[in-house]
Amino acid sequence: RFRPNLVLQGCGRPHAEDAWRRVRVGGAEFHVAGPCPRCGVPDVAQATGARDPAATGPMASLRRYRSRGGQVHFGIYLVPLNPGASVRVGDSVAFEA
Repeated sequence: RFRPNLVLQGCGRPHAEDAWRRVRVGGAEFHVAGPCPRCGVPDVAQATGARDPAATGPMASLRRYRSRGGQVHFGIYLVPLNPGASVRVGDSVAFEA
């Protein structure tokens, strides 16, 4: 139920992006602007609109170990450094921690 713009594999460990400062995907370069606080949408079933109970939905799992400042963080915000560059499935990925 999360709707990210980019999903990367082979990053070494879960939540490795927390330590990144810059990311390159193919020819596109990005500055990491910070962690992404999540809203409650992942706890809503898209097909029915029913909300998962607070203790059992996906956010409950993340809340146990990804909470900072009263918010659940999952993923990062990226700011393009070279707007207009393309990103394609299968592009090489590099990051600077």
